[in-house]
Amino acid sequence: MRSLIDMLNRAMPANKKALLGTKLADLSVQLNLLRADLARVYLQNQFILTAPTLVIKAGGGTVPKSSTAFSVLTAGVVQSKSANTDMSVL
Repeated sequence: MRSLIDMLNRAMPANKKALLGTKLADLSVQLNLLRADLARVYLQNQFILTAPTLVIKAGGGTVPKSSTAFSVLTAGVVQSKSANTDMSVL
């Protein structure tokens, strides 16, 4: 039984010369590799979904706070913080 790639390559004389089936198979492989790369980049990065409004008072020893609720995406996990949440030191 012939493979789909072989049938595409033999379907018409132009396909045989251009190896259309082979080129489509190569394109499919490249697309899947690109999808995997994008998924890896997506999981490694952090994205701000809703921006916080930081409140930092003048003077030493004051912990920064967010005056509004906000959400971030970290390694594919959505994290939400409520308003007036202490933030780690910037």
